[in-house]
Amino acid sequence: MLIQQSTTYVKIVPTPTGTVGELIDKRFSFPHPGAYWVKKKHARTHPVKVRGCWKCAWDGRIHLYKRGVLPAGFMSDLVELLSDNNISHELIDNRTVPVKQYEWSTSFQLRPYQQDIVDAIISEKQGIVEAACGAGKTVMAIEAIAQVGVPTVIIVPTKIILSQFEASIREHSDIPLGIIQGKTWEETPLVVATMGALTHKSKRARAKEFLATRDFIVVDEYQKSAAETWFKTINNCPAYWRIGQTATPFRETELEDQYLYANTGPIIASVKTDKLQDDGYLAQSDIRFIKCKLHQPTSVYGEYTDDDGIEQVGFHKPHWTDLYRECIVLNDERNKMVADIANHYVERNQKVMIIVSWTEQFEQIEQYLKSDPIFLSGKDSKKLSKKKTDAFEQQSSGIILGSPVIDLGYNIPSISVVLNSASGESGGRTQQRMGRGLRIDFDKRSVLVYDFLDDDRGARKHHFWNHAQARMKTFDELGQTVKIYDTVEEALENHTNE
Repeated sequence: MLIQQSTTYVKIVPTPTGTVGELIDKRFSFPHPGAYWVKKKHARTHPVKVRGCWKCAWDGRIHLYKRGVLPAGFMSDLVELLSDNNISHELIDNRTVPVKQYEWSTSFQLRPYQQDIVDAIISEKQGIVEAACGAGKTVMAIEAIAQVGVPTVIIVPTKIILSQFEASIREHSDIPLGIIQGKTWEETPLVVATMGALTHKSKRARAKEFLATRDFIVVDEYQKSAAETWFKTINNCPAYWRIGQTATPFRETELEDQYLYANTGPIIASVKTDKLQDDGYLAQSDIRFIKCKLHQPTSVYGEYTDDDGIEQVGFHKPHWTDLYRECIVLNDERNKMVADIANHYVERNQKVMIIVSWTEQFEQIEQYLKSDPIFLSGKDSKKLSKKKTDAFEQQSSGIILGSPVIDLGYNIPSISVVLNSASGESGGRTQQRMGRGLRIDFDKRSVLVYDFLDDDRGARKHHFWNHAQARMKTFDELGQTVKIYDTVEEALENHTNE
């Protein structure tokens, strides 16, 4: 049996059959998290299974091994599987090592752990870099790119992160830089591109041709690559060097984790939040959860789809978005608590970031703020985002509110208070949101992180209570200490940041 390795896939020759084929297929198939609901919905169409219907026959798993081919990131796992089962095999590496084409330089002064991670990228050539928020993923990526000196693409999820890469590359290196974003399409030896631009239906063919010219691909906020569109786009790039970098490599399901490994392979370097805090590279955190009683509505009025799939208007059992709107977005008491905390610290000449999920919640909170906030929206252009950020940086104190666009890579070191009013259970987002305040700035050595212990245990399903417990668990896993307070007043008594 021959195992032929390319940059994007592994091919087994001849294609295994019988028990060997079944063994490989079982190892590289994973439960689909929505399989139950897909099959339940399909049962309405086919109450009795229909021969030849793939949904009727589906086993509820996603099979990443297909007809003798696996994504390249599974190479080491495949070899281990065959060896453990005493299956004879021979490895053939069909990859061609790109020749260095450019002599680039940077002006970065790397920290010791940053140098270690750059060395790992150079030696391992592909894999995931797990680096805490504030570790300097941008710096490490640019330094590795400069040392390798081949045509490179950096793929980012947002315009904000693109702007940060652009500023750092132009200021600290001599690397010719091109941008692919919106209507801009510049192909140079190093290109920073948003995933949205590469996957736009009008540019997909051009993007595929462009990606084929790259020998080094870096995917920032790599946890996003578990999405099918990201996965397929990255797989279109046959780059020899393949690096995903993220603070939060592990997703909510096994399938999502495996999608991440599939394109790059396993984690090759890691530096955690608590380690960087202990070494003085990140601010210490003071995490405060304030108890907040929630009352879930039993019915809401509006449009809904009945059991027969017919659109209706009237009172109906609330869906998740209805619950979120009533319990979080429009919760006047909770929004006042958010505003009271923000006002308290602004009056003491500090900078506060408030994170919301819906623009509607920003409007609810804004009415209680004593100073005019700056609102960052995902709809802002790159130029407008920078203008707003620069304006906030120049203020001695103030409030900046953001939708989920600021969850990823948003960097204002002078922020001393982070307020998560958006709720949510995602461990990744919890870590990212804390990370907005972890960067050290002048005399700032600690950050206050406020959250809410939302309590809806009076309802049949404790959605928001469970989400709050999940966030506290994430903080604990990150080596952070959480304090719980009964009221806002009690939480504000201990002014450690003043």
